[in-house]
Amino acid sequence: MKRHAMKPTENELREMLRQALPPVSRDEDIDLWPRMLRRLDERGARMGWADRVLLLLVSLGLILFPAVIPQLLYQL
Repeated sequence: MKRHAMKPTENELREMLRQALPPVSRDEDIDLWPRMLRRLDERGARMGWADRVLLLLVSLGLILFPAVIPQLLYQL
């Protein structure tokens, strides 16, 4: 015995989507940049330990292998 799945109509699909997904805010005047600047001012630009290690390794590499500097500048 075969079972046929009922195909929902277009209106039923729209209604199911409306129920499943929350409405999207259409505020076009939302600008995230001022909020980002406030967050940076509050926290300050902190450097993590991984950033410091990477900076140390790059600096050490440039000191030990100064011949690489012209090649890096060429890539810019």
